[in-house]
Amino acid sequence: MDDYSADTVVVTPQGLVADQAPAKGPGIYSGQAQARRVFTTLTDKDHHPGIKAMETTIEPAGPDSVILHWVQFKGQPQQVSGKDAFIVRDDKIVFQAIFVD
Repeated sequence: MDDYSADTVVVTPQGLVADQAPAKGPGIYSGQAQARRVFTTLTDKDHHPGIKAMETTIEPAGPDSVILHWVQFKGQPQQVSGKDAFIVRDDKIVFQAIFVD
């Protein structure tokens, strides 16, 4: 989490993080502790068995932004893909939005 600023904001689609499922709209998480909660949930092997690798490509989107294109389970029936948009300031991620296709 050292790549994230102390006041980072991570936005997820509705229901992506299990504890927000009843919420309407996206999940919005502020600060490193909340960002850690998102990534702990998304990478928990007990809830996401079989995710061992993710193909990624990076697309520069401006002087302080990048889009990460990702695919899990490529070519399999359970394939899922999406994009993450990042804003970076002073070498720290200050904003990330996760989009699932």
